[in-house]
Amino acid sequence: MIIFGSRAAHIKSVRSSTGFCPSCHSQGELQFNIFRHHVHIFWIPLFPFMKTVTVQCGHCKYAMGKKEIPENLKNESRRIKKETKGPIWQFAGLILFGLLIAMLFILKS
Repeated sequence: MIIFGSRAAHIKSVRSSTGFCPSCHSQGELQFNIFRHHVHIFWIPLFPFMKTVTVQCGHCKYAMGKKEIPENLKNESRRIKKETKGPIWQFAGLILFGLLIAMLFILKS
């Protein structure tokens, strides 16, 4: 039995200084949370395949998903998502697999 699937890991949070909350209309309270999704086998991450952004107001705790983010915040969320790099540990499975293949070639020789 092989257990596989996907997971998301929180990689960064950035506070917006210009955005307004659509719920409580407070300025400077929005926080962008960036998550990077990866594929895993036996809970060992193989490789990342996408990043997502959620926005949450620090004042009223109103949370917005991708489809709920207002147009004036979408450009800022795209820029933050593009600039954010993910952790190297999300490639741990590929690195282990590569080392295993290298060891097999060395031992076979």
